[in-house]
Order: sequence, then structure tokens, then C-alpha cells
Amino acid sequence: MKIKGADETQGFYDRNTILQVFDQNHFNLVIIELLILVLLLVMGIFRDYEIFQLPAAASFTLLLTIFIMFAGAFSYWFGSWSGTVALVLVLVINFMVKEGIFNKTYEAYGIDYDTGQSSYNLQAIEQLTAPNVVNADKQRGQQILANWKAKFDPNTKPKMVFLCASGGGQRAALWTLYSLQVADSLTNGQLMKNSMLITGASGGLIGASYFRELYLRKQEQEIDNLYSKQYFDHLGSDNLNAVIFSLLMNDMFVGFQEFNYKGQNYSKDRGYAFEQQLNKNTGYILDKPLSAYKQPERESKIPMLIMAPTIINDGRTLYISPQHVSYMMDDASDTVYTSEKINGIEFLRFFEDQRADSLRFLSGLRMSATFPYITPNITLPSTPPMEIMDAGITDNFGISDAVRFLYAFKEWIAENTSGVVLVSIRDSEKEEPIKKEDKLSLFEKFSLPISSIYQNFQSLQDITNDDRVEYAEKLVSGQYRKSRHSVYTGRIYERKPS
Repeated sequence: MKIKGADETQGFYDRNTILQVFDQNHFNLVIIELLILVLLLVMGIFRDYEIFQLPAAASFTLLLTIFIMFAGAFSYWFGSWSGTVALVLVLVINFMVKEGIFNKTYEAYGIDYDTGQSSYNLQAIEQLTAPNVVNADKQRGQQILANWKAKFDPNTKPKMVFLCASGGGQRAALWTLYSLQVADSLTNGQLMKNSMLITGASGGLIGASYFRELYLRKQEQEIDNLYSKQYFDHLGSDNLNAVIFSLLMNDMFVGFQEFNYKGQNYSKDRGYAFEQQLNKNTGYILDKPLSAYKQPERESKIPMLIMAPTIINDGRTLYISPQHVSYMMDDASDTVYTSEKINGIEFLRFFEDQRADSLRFLSGLRMSATFPYITPNITLPSTPPMEIMDAGITDNFGISDAVRFLYAFKEWIAENTSGVVLVSIRDSEKEEPIKKEDKLSLFEKFSLPISSIYQNFQSLQDITNDDRVEYAEKLVSGQYRKSRHSVYTGRIYERKPS
């Protein structure tokens, strides 16, 4: 069998008739595309209801479909000029975004964005670490430490526990919650009783925050069984579908909806979808302002929890806590971290005029769990605007913040405790086999320098944290030899591969 092209001169078909058929098909496709867009707009308006939410994979597929639809429309309307028109359109949109016309900002709920902006400069940062400010915060911190010690026999020196939870998304959240439930039950509640501080990043900090709230409600007799599996099951519910669907609908089409929180209006964006789903998965018990934890922490009913997302403007850390914690920053007081560059910003004091203590606790967790392109970067009201990213960029394990807290109160700890136990809960093994890179393609060889840094990012942080821990142990135990006990001991609780 042979295939031959039809000869137009023989009159096998009418060219005008074929063109009319193609035009009719193109018109029908335009109608279908418009109907699809209208359907998406309707679904976007009601996206808060799960019945209107598409699965994450379907949302991504639909996003690619819309891209192909627009590409086909461009090719049909502009013909051979479609590439040039598309390039010009991209340049125009880029210019408009640069000029702020299409500049989309994602806000932290509870913060007042209408009362002016804090000046974000070196002078303002230095004022946060003035000696009188740091000393006053340390005195308040020592009162919290005294309340912690009052829970124990006055004739004994208890062990102080620092809980450090690693990032890693929902897997880390579930592993941290499970680890704390098991460890606290095996110690008959002594783990949380002895715990003074919780640090960490991303999912691990979410799991630890959830367990801490359950622990508080157990003390207030609002729940019976702190270790019930239902909490694990609830936290393990899906939270990606709502976020990805919001990425498709809100960021591309429906961006005009708002909601009211504590008297302030905010946009319903991907951040809103993330918080609402997390709020639902945790039984709505974390939906409270940051200030709600101030008194329970002061009375040492629950451990202090310090969130430490990264400020991508300059790489500093944003320390978020219901307490004033300027001692976590580099300062001129007695600390081994003294240096020319201050390492962070105290959120509560820096944004005091913007009602920092009214920050929605869920928004604080979102700032510490901002995965690029999935959950959007939060912008805080400062000049220039402060952009916030995941805490895991600085330290994915919370070790450095725990060590910094230890340094700040090393004299009190040496005098009043029998040592510090650092519990590192991580969702991956610390030591992994070294992989051999062989038979690499040209592209793999080209990308190897960048990909290896990304793959070994946690290993690099582990090495740095181990140095800090070792330095802390030698410095503190050496300085207080007369106390006859080691001020620091280490414990690692890792998730083994299945």
C-alpha cells in the first residue's frame, strides 16, 4: 500500500469547504474554552467547600491544559507572529509587575497593615539589641525558668529538656507528633513536664505545636487522652488539594475575595487555603492569636515555643514568640555569638505598632513552613517590605536556636539544673550511605555542582549544628566545673526508613 498526497487540480476536495470546517472547529473550541474558564471561575468562588476542590494532580493537569489553550489561541490569532507577540506580552507584564501594577503581596493574618510600616534598617535592628532591652528580657526569661523549676522538688535539680523538631512537610509533622506522644507516654508525662523550649522548622514545628496545644488542653481537662491515635489521623489528613487548587484559581483567576479576621480584611489566597486546611486538620484548636500562649508559657504550663522563619531580604532570622526574646539575637552582652552582624529580628518588638501580639498563630506556623512556589512568601509591613521564607533555610532542625537559648541562660541553667537534654526529632536519618556518582549524562554533569549542594543541604547544617553543640558542651561544662555536672547532653530521635 502506498500513500500519496491529493492533487488539488483533480478536484478531490473544495479548499474553501475545508477552511470553513477548520474555522467552525476553531470557533467551537473557543466556545468550549470560554465555558471551561467560566466553570473554573464558579468553582473558584466556592473553593472553600471541599466538593468544589479538585485533587492536586488534577489541578496541575488543568493548569497545563489552560496553558496549552492559551498557546493554541495565540497561534490561531497571530499565526507566524505568535512567538513575537508572546515575547512582547511577557516583557509588558514583567514591566507592569516591576512597577507594582500586578504586585501581589501575601499577608500574615492578625497583623495591622494600615497603621504604617516599621523602618527596616541597621539602626532599627541595633536598637532591638540595646543592653537595657536584652537585660530586661533576660530577667523576664529567668522568671519563666523559675516557674519551670517550681514544678519540681525544691531539694532536687531537674533535667531541662529542649525539643528540636526537623522540617519535612507533613511527614515531619506526623513523625514529630507520634514521637512526642510515644516518648511522653513512656516517661509518664515527664518529657513535657521537663521540657522548657521547643524549636524547629516547617512540618516538625507544626506537629510539636499541635502536641503542645493538646498538652495544654489536657491540663485544663478539656481532653482525656493526650495520646489518642485520632490526633495523628486528623493531622495526616490531606492539606495539599486546597493549596494547589487555590494556586490555580486565586493566583490566576479569582483574586478578589476577602475574609475578616479580628477586624482586619485579608485576601483569600494560597496562604488562606493552607491555614484553613491546617486549622481543620488540627480540630480548630490552633486558631488563636500569638498572645494566647503568653500566660501559659510564663507560668510554665507548657514549654516556650520560638518560631524562627528566615528573612530573605538579608538572611536574618525572625524570632516569633509571645515573649520578648531579644536575647536570641546577637548583642553586646555576655554571649559567644557576639559579632558585627546581628543575626535576627525580634518579631514582637519590631512590629509592636502593627499589633504583633495579635498575629494568628497559624500564620506564624505558615511563615516557618513556607515551601517555595507552594505556600507563598509572607510580606510584613516594613520599609523595605520584609519577605519571609521557611525556617529550614537557616536551620532545618532547630538546633542552633536551642543552643542560642542555652547560651543566653547558661549561668541560671548551671546553677539550677542537673543538665540539659537536647531531643532532636528528625524525619530522616542523620547518617546516610555515601552514593557513588557514575555514568552521568551531560546534563547531570552540568547540574551536579548545584544539585549536590541541594541534596547535601541538611548534611551541611548537621555539621554546623554538631560544631555548635560540641562548643556549647565544652564551654558551659568547662566554665561551671564546680557544679559537678554536665550542663549539656545530647539525644537523637530519628525516623528509620521502612
